[in-house]
Amino acid sequence: MRTPFNFSKPRASLPLFAFALLFAVSCYRQSSPKPTTSQAPAPVGNQTITGRIVRIADGDTVTVLDATNTQHRIRLQGIDAPESHQAFGTQSKKSLSDMIFDKDVTVIYDKTDQYGRLVGKILLNGKDVNLEQVKAGMAWHYKEYEREQSPEDRELYARAEDEARSARRGLWVDASPTEPASFAGMRSANENDDPPQRTQRKTNQLSCAFIFLGNFSNTRSYELCKRAFNSFSGNASKLSSATQ
Repeated sequence: MRTPFNFSKPRASLPLFAFALLFAVSCYRQSSPKPTTSQAPAPVGNQTITGRIVRIADGDTVTVLDATNTQHRIRLQGIDAPESHQAFGTQSKKSLSDMIFDKDVTVIYDKTDQYGRLVGKILLNGKDVNLEQVKAGMAWHYKEYEREQSPEDRELYARAEDEARSARRGLWVDASPTEPASFAGMRSANENDDPPQRTQRKTNQLSCAFIFLGNFSNTRSYELCKRAFNSFSGNASKLSSATQ
């Protein structure tokens, strides 16, 4: 007697076929090249990267795309630019962008910070871009970290800041501009302008708003907030007068 054909057997292979199809699609997607972000180990001695500047975060942080399609975030060594919401923050970012955006550069670095950024000097056709930012009055010489510079660079950057201050270039239009490390009176002097601290400063600003509204005038927090507000208002007023 002939055994009836079992129509249910082909259905059993459907899950296997679906899995094979999904696997093939996944492999195809993974084969498409995409920019990756570097997770560089701590370098030993001076290291060099060449690539094109594809992003300017602010006056002292950029992203370089190298020949292997890998992105590297670079923190410019030896300088500290104004915050984006601080006086001359926008001008500092524009100054750096005008110099190097979409251009091929060389980065010499010997340190990777805890956020994966390479801390180094950017060279454009042999010119020290970090130093040019200080000369233009678009950044301070970052004396908190000057020990990481060579003696020659320490002297060059310090002299460049003195000359920019004397000529009242850029941020030095204010006789006593507030450094980023002191901005809002809440930032630690040992940080390196990392993203989590920016979030913390926003929280501090909200705290100041509640302190003012609550009129806690007899507290130390009130005095800190008042001092930071007066400093910010003074810088904004001077900048407005200078641009009129």
